[in-house]
Amino acid sequence: MELQEAKQLYEREWWMEMPIEESAQRQLHEDLLIMPFGVFHEGLEKLTGCSIWTHQLASKAFIAALRRDYPLSAAESAID
Repeated sequence: MELQEAKQLYEREWWMEMPIEESAQRQLHEDLLIMPFGVFHEGLEKLTGCSIWTHQLASKAFIAALRRDYPLSAAESAID
């Protein structure tokens, strides 16, 4: 995803249209932030069922593990 597309998605507030866990799962598979970080963090904790320290999200290995544990289907990867 390019920066301009990420900005447009952020401005559309797409995450408001779905449960917080689903929006966090979608954000997890993007390298650019397309939703508010606080909303992503909260949703990720609900998705995983455990507390996540913000510094953990800076770890590429931690993110890779989450991406493996919570993959996206083709349908889930699209944001209209």
